[in-house]
Amino acid sequence: MKKIKLISAATVTAICSALCISTVVKETVIRRLPEGFTVTAHTGCEGTKDNSLESITKGAEAGADIVEIDLHFLDDGTPVLSHNKPDGKTELPTFESALQALCELDIRMNIDVKATDNMAEVYSLIKNYNLVEKVFFTGIEEIKVPVINSAAPGIPYFLNVDVDKKKNTDFDYLNSLVEKVRECGAIGINMKFTGCSDELVRFFRSEGLLVSLWTANKKKNMLSCIRLKPDNITTRKPSVLKSIINEK
Repeated sequence: MKKIKLISAATVTAICSALCISTVVKETVIRRLPEGFTVTAHTGCEGTKDNSLESITKGAEAGADIVEIDLHFLDDGTPVLSHNKPDGKTELPTFESALQALCELDIRMNIDVKATDNMAEVYSLIKNYNLVEKVFFTGIEEIKVPVINSAAPGIPYFLNVDVDKKKNTDFDYLNSLVEKVRECGAIGINMKFTGCSDELVRFFRSEGLLVSLWTANKKKNMLSCIRLKPDNITTRKPSVLKSIINEK
């Protein structure tokens, strides 16, 4: 007869305790997410095509707080949804059609600026649709700041920064990042999640600046980002991220 290996009461207690501690830690981390924390649906979220109108609606349906689009321009200056410079052969959704979709949704839009050819037209469309309060820019490196400030005044934006992971806990380095963001007039930093640290988030928060992380698509990476307690996490799987956050 095959022997059944018994688990001692002490072992059972230890396992239960570990599970309880794990649950408490997870719930504590989630409860400490900052006020106003948001989930952004990366363009192409939930298996949709990048920079499609379907991606916008799917992001909203998945429970995201923000949907992302990539902004580029045709040769005639028409703003369109595209990550790369349009080739003139592929028909692309216009930026105006994206704004029309946004009007029907209770959600905000992150406009990832890939080019600045005709930002005056972008600004004009945003104002015409009364969406100034529902949009903001990312993809803004220092070189783009003068154009953004001139052509789209009043639209908030994050400064995109390639953070040095070897220095992301160093006070002087973090202070230099904060000064750069402030000088550019940005509301915070938009960065790859792998370059972030607890120290960076805490320092930026103490200075009244936001931290937005991109792009966490795997569950383990989402959990790592949650533990850092940023102000925003961008993901192609907003439904998964929202479910993690909402788990009790």
